[in-house]
Amino acid sequence: MDKIWLHNYPKNIPENIDKNSYSSIVDLINDADKKFKNNIAFTNLNTDISYNSIASYSNKFASYLQNHLHLTKGNKIGIMLPNLHTFPVCFFGALKCGLTVVNINPLYKYREIESVLIDSKLDTIVVFDKFLNELEKIIDNTQIKNVIVCNASDLLSFSMKVIVNIVQLYKGEVYSINSKYHKFSKVIKCKNGFSEIKLSENDIALLQYTGGTTGKSKAAILTHKNLLSNISQLSLWVKSHIKIGEEVVITALPLYHIFSLTVNLLYFYYIGSRNILITNPRDLKNFVRTLKKYKFTVITAVNTLFNLLLTSSTFRNINFRKLKFSIGGGMAVLKSTANNWKKTTGCEITQGYGLTETSPIVSVNKIEDKFNSTIGLPLPSTEISIRDSHGNELGIGC
Repeated sequence: MDKIWLHNYPKNIPENIDKNSYSSIVDLINDADKKFKNNIAFTNLNTDISYNSIASYSNKFASYLQNHLHLTKGNKIGIMLPNLHTFPVCFFGALKCGLTVVNINPLYKYREIESVLIDSKLDTIVVFDKFLNELEKIIDNTQIKNVIVCNASDLLSFSMKVIVNIVQLYKGEVYSINSKYHKFSKVIKCKNGFSEIKLSENDIALLQYTGGTTGKSKAAILTHKNLLSNISQLSLWVKSHIKIGEEVVITALPLYHIFSLTVNLLYFYYIGSRNILITNPRDLKNFVRTLKKYKFTVITAVNTLFNLLLTSSTFRNINFRKLKFSIGGGMAVLKSTANNWKKTTGCEITQGYGLTETSPIVSVNKIEDKFNSTIGLPLPSTEISIRDSHGNELGIGC
């Protein structure tokens, strides 16, 4: 295969990535926890959590899964959460147990939830209490044995916990939790020891469901190696534009989606970034208030989200001096959107392309390039060809 795109590669980017230096995502997480233990890892609802605290919470979560739910390597666990502190704790803790994570859109209706639960054959699920009702409509039709319930106030500072609880009471969002379920607030108080699990890069990390273009959602099997490789590819591509341990990334795209999971959660955790989790980006007023408060250096979004932000006069008056790059994916970014974004922020939108099955990034434009409406260049160690229905490679322009 003639990799014609290599002629347009930046001089400092190699054709291929090196062999993964980690044997699993858990190794990557543990390494980041040691390197950046005193750094802020996540900020959500005015509450900061350090890398050291994330390590502690995720270990306790893993311990509970092992000692109380008796889950073992290879078991599957569903995570049905919005962007809250509880997401990385549950995700990291599950991987530390050697479990396979099944991410589930918390906005799914009961029939969609049922389809995923039955197909994946998982027996444990972590769910946000606000969406528990949809799960309960079909839970008896599934193999679910263990339900862990999270609340928006979990892991918040005392003052924010009080505020959130009052708001929930005012909005009528206080939910009765069945006594047979496990409350996250009690789960992370587990005092049992956590037994580390030996993992290899070929172990399955995710069953990531994707709608694709035909019928019901289907599970893409992603190994630790798949995720590690994509992190390595992205790391090479942006290395001259980032500072280890200093980046502040805005995560408004849902973490249950593969793009946000790999890029925002795993890659930026790997380089010691501070991750600003946006739970509800549709609440534009509070979203923009958060953006104004933190001097963010990176934002990832889709075309509709870029456009939504641009409608806010408050957003347009933010000081974007620290913003280094904006990554657009998930759908095509319109040229008009990119032009307005550049005019407002002074920063180009760097568009990329990917799919769930590729963990997800396949190609991306050079960070320093002007927006050009293309999907960019294949990342290192990526081969691309266009073929007909018989598998024959087609020429350029066919």
